[in-house]
Amino acid sequence: MTQNSSGLSKFAVLGVIALLGIVGVFFALFVSRTSAVTTKVMQLKQAGMPTNGSELNAFYVVPKDATDTTKLWVSACAIVRTPDFMDKVGSLPILGSGADIPAFGQDWPQFEESKLAVEITFASELKLIRDAAISGGRVRFPVDFKQGLNTVLPDIQEMRTLARLLQLDANVAARDGDWQRVFDDILALFNASDALAEEPILISQLVRLAIRTLAVTEVQQWAPHGKFTDKQLQQLQEIILQANLRESLFRAYVGERAIGLPAIGEFAPLPFRSDNKLMALEIYERAILNHDKSWAEIKASHAETEDEIKGLSQGFISKLRYSASLMILPAMAQASEAVVRAEAIQRCAVLGLAALRQKLKEGTYPTGGSLPSIELMPEDPDLTTDPFTGEQILVASDDDTLTIYSVGSNETDDGGDVMTATGQSLDVGFQLQRNLSSH
Repeated sequence: MTQNSSGLSKFAVLGVIALLGIVGVFFALFVSRTSAVTTKVMQLKQAGMPTNGSELNAFYVVPKDATDTTKLWVSACAIVRTPDFMDKVGSLPILGSGADIPAFGQDWPQFEESKLAVEITFASELKLIRDAAISGGRVRFPVDFKQGLNTVLPDIQEMRTLARLLQLDANVAARDGDWQRVFDDILALFNASDALAEEPILISQLVRLAIRTLAVTEVQQWAPHGKFTDKQLQQLQEIILQANLRESLFRAYVGERAIGLPAIGEFAPLPFRSDNKLMALEIYERAILNHDKSWAEIKASHAETEDEIKGLSQGFISKLRYSASLMILPAMAQASEAVVRAEAIQRCAVLGLAALRQKLKEGTYPTGGSLPSIELMPEDPDLTTDPFTGEQILVASDDDTLTIYSVGSNETDDGGDVMTATGQSLDVGFQLQRNLSSH
């Protein structure tokens, strides 16, 4: 009996020792990873990078060398949030529930209603937009990022509404033959997009891209009618290229990291908190360090990150261990896809404007599927390179259209398929209609 008790006691002691050893290993790992997180966070702070909402508030400022147009944009956004504005929008096209605007030169049943709206009903809003846009300034919306994931961004979506108001005005102005106003509306669209350049989170930068893409769409619609001068076409080329979309990704990830780290600390179980933070820090660091590489490399890097995240989310243990970071990390592959697409659209638009300038100068578009004359392009070594592949941007030409295009996300030449009836396209580019009505 005594011997058995002694044997059991030895096993119990050994079991306790083994358990303490396991606990010690886990504790050592916990301390090590916690220390690694602390070190990385301190390094970010020393580099002037925000690591929480309060620091992000300080990071998000209008640069000293830029005009601060915050008050004007905030005032315009506040107006379009009111019930009165929404009531006035009613059945208007673009802004409200109205039908799509017919092609230029065709009868537009809502023209008089739309003309009244932009010239009378929304005159104050348009004046605010133009006053803000004409300065080419920057905005710092009164957002408090200390709210973390609960941060409210009311002004960002309203900026899209303001952009649609400019789009409606451009359509009215074109049909009134006021081509200077059309041109001014297009410039205001680009400046509205650039006003958001300091935005420090992903959704805001994606809204910026959406407004910029809308501006390029308006360029594509109105520039081929031959009512803009060579100087105006050149000005459009320059304003299209002035956006640094790599900087957009950089700021977005810096801000997402600052908001995400405290959220991980809130949602992750204590034993896995450092694991989650360390993984998020490493993924954000990789994305931020890669932001100035080629677009193809950025896209590939984010695709690898997405595969890594998918792999972790499919394993039971890894999904449990990294649950907080898996929930909070943004969809980087989709974000990079959107930015690369915007870059491709911009380059094709600048080349398309060069083709228009060539037609204005020589009487004909480039022939034989060739790109426009280099003398009519801004100086940019990457301008004729497809950001999706690193190969040259392509040209498709027939009797009706001239299309300058990138092969898009499938990295396959689909013959310049940049516009379809469904609004989807396989390629990405800028299409010029050869025979357009001028009135």
